[in-house]
Order: sequence, then C-alpha cells, then structure tokens
Amino acid sequence: MENQILFQAPLIPITHQSGQTNTHPETTATLTANTLTWVKNGINQVLSLDDVVGASDLGETVGINHNINHPYWFVIHAYPVGEKRWGFFFRQRTRVLQEYHFACTDQTAVQTWITAIRNTLQGLPPNAPPQPPRRLGVILNPASGKKKAREIFNQVRPLLVQSHCQLTITETTGRNDGDLGDRGLDIAAIDALVVVGGDGTIHEVINRLANDADKLAIQKIPLGVIPGGTGNGLCQSLLAISGESYSPINAAFLIAKGRVKALDIGLVEEANRRYYSFLALSWGLVSDVDIESDVLRFLGALKNDVYALIRLIFLRIYPGKLSFVLHDSDEPDKWQMIEGDFILFWAMNVPWATYNLQPAPKACLDDGAIDLIIIRRGSSKLQLLQAFWQAADGSHLSLPNVEYYKVQRFRLEPLNNQGILAVDGERVDCQPIEFVMSRGIARVFC
Repeated sequence: MENQILFQAPLIPITHQSGQTNTHPETTATLTANTLTWVKNGINQVLSLDDVVGASDLGETVGINHNINHPYWFVIHAYPVGEKRWGFFFRQRTRVLQEYHFACTDQTAVQTWITAIRNTLQGLPPNAPPQPPRRLGVILNPASGKKKAREIFNQVRPLLVQSHCQLTITETTGRNDGDLGDRGLDIAAIDALVVVGGDGTIHEVINRLANDADKLAIQKIPLGVIPGGTGNGLCQSLLAISGESYSPINAAFLIAKGRVKALDIGLVEEANRRYYSFLALSWGLVSDVDIESDVLRFLGALKNDVYALIRLIFLRIYPGKLSFVLHDSDEPDKWQMIEGDFILFWAMNVPWATYNLQPAPKACLDDGAIDLIIIRRGSSKLQLLQAFWQAADGSHLSLPNVEYYKVQRFRLEPLNNQGILAVDGERVDCQPIEFVMSRGIARVFC
C-alpha cells in the first residue's frame, strides 16, 4: 500500500541554474504515501515525503523572490539532511531547505496539487477537502539561556510557516511567567504549543496545562520544543529518539511533521504544595552544579562543565533517606530503602538531562518509570570525574560506583536542611519530597 498511487496529474518542472530559470516539458507526476515522482530531462526524479514539510503557492510566499516567470506555480518545501560547516573543522549534520518549483496550466490545478500534498502529509486522502492551518501557540522566553530565543525563533519560523501553520506568539517576561493566564494565550484557540526557551520555561508551561480549567488540556495539546535555553534536555531527548541531530532547525522539523508521542509526567508532592515535573529531580552534586552554576551563565553551555570541576574539587556529602517502589513490582506498597551519605541523586524521566549529558540511557518517554541514578559516599574524585565524563554517552552505568534503578515512585528525605533540591532545573525547598509517575498523560512532537 505504501507505493499505491494516490494522485496523478500533469506538472511542469521548473529549475534554477546559474541565475537562469528553466521551464521543462510537462510531465505526469505521481504522488504516493511516501514519494512524489516525475520525469525531468528524461530522468526519473523521486522526492521522499519524509523530508517534505509543505507546499505553498505564490500568494503564500509573498515577500520571497522566487524569480519565476509563470502565472501559475507552486513550491514544495523539503528539508533533507545536509551538512553545515563553521570554519574548516567543525561540521554539523542538520536539515537544510531544498525547494522544488512546479508550474500548472491554471490556478485550479495549482490548488489541487497543494491540497493533495498537504493532505497526504497529514495521512488524509489527497482529494479530501483542504485543511485549515494548524494553530500553533508559540511561547517565547527571551530571558532563557544566553538570551537568544528571539534570534533562534527567527531562524526556524520560515519552516513552521512553510508547513501550513498559523503562529500566535506570546513572549514571557522571564522566569515564573509560564502560566501566561493574563497574557492573551487562549488554550482553547490553539492546536499545539511550541516553547522557545529552556527546560524551566517548559516546566512552567507543563504546570499551566496540567492546572488548566480544561482538565484534559495536557492530554489534548501536543507540545513542541525549540531549544532556547542552556541545557535543553527534553529537546535533545526528543531529537535523539527521532534519530535527528541536535539543532533548532531539526527541532522545528519535528513540529512541522506533526508526529506525536506520549510523555510521562511526574506528580511532585512537598509538605505545602504539589506540582508536575517532566524532566528530572536532582539532589547533591548534580543540583549544586545545576543551580549554583548560574553565576557562570555568561559561559553558556560550558557553565555546567566548569562548575562541575569546582564542585568535584570541593566535594560535599549529603545524608539522606531514599524509599522507592521498583517499576516492575506487582506490590505498590513494597518499598525498598537506602539510608546513608549521598554524593548525588538523579531522578530522570527522559534519557538526556542536557544536550550533551545522557544520565539515563534506559529511560523511555512513556514507560511509566522514573530512572534513578545514585552515587554514594566512598567514590573517589577520580571515579566521579569518570562518571561525569562517561555520562556524555550513557556508558557510566557500567561503573561499579554508579547505582541505577527503575522505579514507579519514590520518597527522598534529606536528613538536614543543607543542600539543594532541583526539579526540572528549578530550585525547590530542601525538605522531604515524593515523586509519583503518571504514564503517558502528555503529548510531544517526536
């Protein structure tokens, strides 16, 4: 069925070469669920729809000079994997825009082709009625990370527009402004949310959705992420799971393609409040680095690496008690307990904590489990350094001083008031805290 012909009609290929526009003879083009094929200069041309985000006509590309001297034409926007270079040595595999231009005999034929391509990309019959644009609510936090969220969004905005999306953009004023209740974001008027910011902004948005008057909002509204923060752990996890390299344009590509997966969300309970977590809960060395390294924010992504070395030299020990129920346990009340001196405690919902650190390689988006990484007192500084080094690719789990558990819930009790607890990279009170996972209640573009 994948190669079944869904739509077939004449097209006139148009190419650009050496500043010249060439109109080729009319050919019969064929659309299947996976490809668009046509003939140019006697050679079969095949375009994979896996790389295509949309199609537009002249009226939808106003302001863009395509230099086409034909009254009826349209363009297909594709983003195949290519390579960008910075200097001689640094290369990055990322998706790069490649456009295909075609002319038709009249405007009706143009609109018929555009509708057929858009519908096929959405899994609809080509001859189904034209679909309205997807309404994306974009939450942009200009204070995230190195304060380049606007610049990053401007880089990816054309891709989202090309994928037949209507954008409503709301800027936050900084941290703790993620609920946006009085800032014009109407949850009922959008089909999906896109966050351009860091994991802290995503945390606020997740809690906004979870506490919406529509109790099913978090299940109904897919969430997309454009990396605009420092760590960007969720974004990297989604990209890695999808087989994409880490870059803003690749993150936007996932949103444009519109495929969604379920995401577990954790309920966090303290003595005086409850809220939701999507990424991680940390205590000890990890949260020290995560929170205290903000004084080095000017270093960008390097701030965590530099501060981690400082904390390894001046190591701290944290006494505490951890109780948990294993994920594969059939007895929800069968708690296990670890009490003693901890160096670090990391509870992960997704594989990546930052774009370059993978502490939980066995974590899945929707397995209903929390992945615990523990290192206790007795590990040398060299062993700790090795663990951090190998966490870049997840191979640290083979080290004898690293403990790894998959659990369905846990309770952490710091035995003194010193130290830092962090949830999704945001500092919370250092007090007993309980974490219970809810399986697959959110949706993300992946």
